[in-house]
Amino acid sequence: MSDNVLISATVKSKIIESPTTVSLVLKLTDPKQKFHYVAGQFISLYVNINGKEIKRSYSLSSAPYEDSIQVSIKKVDKGCLSIFLVDQIAEGTVVKISPPKGRFFAWPQSTPKQYILFGAGSGVAPLFSIVKFLLHNNQKDKVIFVCSHKNKEEILFKTLLSQLAEKYSQRLQLIYTLSQSGEQETTCPQPNIALYSGRLSRKLMQNVFSQHLTPLWEKEFYICGPTEYMTEHIENLLFLGVPTKHLHIESFVSKIRKANDEDNPFKRLLNSSSENITEKKETADAGFLIGDNSAKQEKTKTILVDIDEQIHTLDYKEEKSILETILDAGIDAPYSCLSGACLSCLATVTEGCVKQQDLGILDASNINKKESLLCQAFPLSKSVSVRFD
Repeated sequence: MSDNVLISATVKSKIIESPTTVSLVLKLTDPKQKFHYVAGQFISLYVNINGKEIKRSYSLSSAPYEDSIQVSIKKVDKGCLSIFLVDQIAEGTVVKISPPKGRFFAWPQSTPKQYILFGAGSGVAPLFSIVKFLLHNNQKDKVIFVCSHKNKEEILFKTLLSQLAEKYSQRLQLIYTLSQSGEQETTCPQPNIALYSGRLSRKLMQNVFSQHLTPLWEKEFYICGPTEYMTEHIENLLFLGVPTKHLHIESFVSKIRKANDEDNPFKRLLNSSSENITEKKETADAGFLIGDNSAKQEKTKTILVDIDEQIHTLDYKEEKSILETILDAGIDAPYSCLSGACLSCLATVTEGCVKQQDLGILDASNINKKESLLCQAFPLSKSVSVRFD
């Protein structure tokens, strides 16, 4: 199923999460329609405003085991759709949604783990979905959820998180940091909830690690939020010794970024992994070949894209990444970081050959399966076919 086969849904209820954020609970129009998703994914929401259909992507804040589908939206300055959804959309409104997308969450293994999640602003929404899933799905995993907001009024899902903290008092530790609060550290009624005044700092991260990390347990770290927050805390987590393979990141981006852009929050993460690239399958000085290495290298004319049971044939005229070509054609393909630091745009090269400009987080197993990160991939053969699985 692709965005060309959209799903009709009705706004069942609208929840005011903060002065600037709402959650929309959606009910599928067709009760026989199935909607399966993984915690931490997002959907594209299509809404008709004054006769014009507008589309934006929003994170699912519900968890897969819950009966309802819920997305959370933060009002953005000059954001036509977000302003409408927060201020005006009414219960009963019919909208269209895409199938779920994204590869943010790594499915848990049987071995008990400790999950440490850092979220800021609307970046808390996909992490909230993951937290609920982890607590519900496994009786042994432990979770530390660090939420950063401006003040108490901006805290998202506060009541539900307090209920989770009470229900899972031995497995969930909640930590709030309020950057614009005049209060000092506050003692909360629940021992597993802490509130700090000020920005999340490296020192506070160190305190969290020293007080709450369980020795010898395998740990996974998740981070999601605005660009500045991401940039600072990727740096902090790497400084504190978090291995890149255990660091999972989701970025909300509105434009194509290059890997060397100064404002790219993934730049530091990619640089920290650069020493591993020589261990991977290097096949060319200017990049890494993925696909049919025997394919004749010549000027590319067409790119075939197999996405959600739809085949798109695209003309390739400019020297740009395959992902840029796909997005420019109006195809709503999955992507996030645009720098090779996540797996959102991972696809299999089924015909022809591509040059992976930067391997990013790909490893030998990906290359052996002809899997490419399309944000860093450039076609090398006359025709190239890729498939999103």
